[in-house]
Amino acid sequence: MTEETNEQVQPVQEEMTTIYASTNAVPFAAMLIPKKWAAIGNIYPMTTIKPDSSLKSPKMDWNEMKWFENDTAQKGIDMENLKQEVATLKNKDQESDTKIDQLLQLSVKTNKVLGQLLTDKNKPSTTTSTEDKGGAQ
Repeated sequence: MTEETNEQVQPVQEEMTTIYASTNAVPFAAMLIPKKWAAIGNIYPMTTIKPDSSLKSPKMDWNEMKWFENDTAQKGIDMENLKQEVATLKNKDQESDTKIDQLLQLSVKTNKVLGQLLTDKNKPSTTTSTEDKGGAQ
């Protein structure tokens, strides 16, 4: 054997990064590619934008450039959660309306009392002084 055949060629280790693909046929796929190739940016169907880990079946909305949930079961769960939140908000809205009505009634009563006090203050006194009766001069 010669020295040349004993030497093994060492491959150059390139730095890798994850890129994501999303199409109608394949809603989500992650791939490792050389980092230098990721510089091409976000061009359909590839993106460097990582989906939120809470998404069960992510799919890219290429118009908005963001991931959304593509799983129909999860969409149903999310819809039920939204319905509950709307119901809770409606109840809070009704409670707020009731409290506002109570405050308005209290304000009206307060204004009536203040109006009566001001009216009573402007009325002439029923007691008379000695000067009015022609007392000592």
